Amino acid sequence: MRRTAVKLSIATLGAASLVGLGAPSVFAMTAVSGAAGAASAAPKVGDSCLIGTWHDNASKTTTQWNGKTVKMHTKGGDIDHIRASGVDHDSWAKAKPLYGTVSGHKLTEVIRGHNLLHLLAKPHAHRVIYTEDGWTPKSTNRYVYRGDHSKGYLNQTGSYASPYRCTAKKLTFLREGKVVDTETRLSTKP
Repeated sequence: MRRTAVKLSIATLGAASLVGLGAPSVFAMTAVSGAAGAASAAPKVGDSCLIGTWHDNASKTTTQWNGKTVKMHTKGGDIDHIRASGVDHDSWAKAKPLYGTVSGHKLTEVIRGHNLLHLLAKPHAHRVIYTEDGWTPKSTNRYVYRGDHSKGYLNQTGSYASPYRCTAKKLTFLREGKVVDTETRLSTKP
């Protein structure tokens, strides 16, 4: 789900951050044992469909490099662990590099580390709000351009909203009606 420029892909960020098409998610209520007709509140995340472990698929995003906004492509690979509390532990330990082009030359961006986010779904509006709490201290963002290596910056705070659809197998993020990122469920549906 990107949160530097990558997760805005679902961010990046991500992060953008960040993100198969499925039917819109449905607001789920969980039953509580006890009095007849009693029900508990929905999970703090706002949509139980989001709860679980997700693998980020190929996506397009942008990054800031040397004062320019660069369109980037990635094969994904970051893993989101989304809890009922809305906490999303986003691991970039094995994420694939991002690639773009600047002045006819390839730009490669490699992000490693863990990003902590809070999600709040508004299923009736088909929107999820991401609040970025930041990257762990050892997280890195590195660029390679024409053989030169340089360090990048990872956003530490920020908030953004994204339209989404969630099914038992796919999490889809949209921007202006177009799919910008998909994630595949690795865990069993809660």
